[in-house]
Amino acid sequence: MAGIIAKNYAQALFNIAVEEDKVELYKKELQEIKECIEENKELLKLMKHPGVMKSDKKGILRKLFECEEFIQNFLEILVDKGRFNHFGEICSEFLQEANKALNIELAEVTSATKLTEDELEGIRTLLEKRFNKTIELIEKIDKSCIAGVRVKIKDKVLDNTVAGRLRAIKEAAINSSKVVSGGDRGEFKTGRNQ
Repeated sequence: MAGIIAKNYAQALFNIAVEEDKVELYKKELQEIKECIEENKELLKLMKHPGVMKSDKKGILRKLFECEEFIQNFLEILVDKGRFNHFGEICSEFLQEANKALNIELAEVTSATKLTEDELEGIRTLLEKRFNKTIELIEKIDKSCIAGVRVKIKDKVLDNTVAGRLRAIKEAAINSSKVVSGGDRGEFKTGRNQ
């Protein structure tokens, strides 16, 4: 049920964004609001709590977020309709539609340590050339990578981490040992007629 609700609200908002020629603006503002709410669990609990009056919830949103008037109204509609608990899903659905419309692809970049802005820009440039799209990077830190980077875009994974290379070597060693030890000795031919 929540999936349908999120899709319906997101689609309605996206249609208005297209009509108003504000897809990029709405995307930027919704992304900022979503990130802020996700980082502040107490705010999310407060917005979902049935004991807090709707007028108080709307007042909190007005104080916290200075955004385009229609986005502000949209947030208040979600409060009035008791749908704010679906806000994260609605944003995700809207952002997917907006990215399609703006020819943007998301790429997840994972490294053992935080990358510099120059390194991220180099990765973005390479990906934009390869995929012929505007690329937005989502940076993640994973110490198990050891060194190097792993990039996930759509269903493709480009793994240039030390951990990834070690895994590939291990898999190659396992596969080659299966061929050597598990093969049928009768399959080998000497090239001479026997």
